[in-house]
Amino acid sequence: MDKQDIDPRVYDLYDDYCHGRIDRRAFFKRAAALSVGGVSALAMAKALLPRYAEAQTISFTDERIKARYVDYPPPAEVPAPCADTWSSRPATGRFHRC
Repeated sequence: MDKQDIDPRVYDLYDDYCHGRIDRRAFFKRAAALSVGGVSALAMAKALLPRYAEAQTISFTDERIKARYVDYPPPAEVPAPCADTWSSRPATGRFHRC
């Protein structure tokens, strides 16, 4: 399914879901109620959702990226350890922000 095959209303629903305005159940329920040209909006909605199991994994030491560990301290009122994560960017070229 291509981007032009997806009804704009499904993008609006997906935006609501991603920004926490509706939960996953409401997203699928509302998407199932839409139908465009014989193609269910539910199928369109599923095309938008990420497929984490098919995601590519890149090693921290891959030469195509510059990676580093980052520690984020918790807010002062939260008795929790730092959040450890890593950040990466392309090894060459310009870094584009969202």
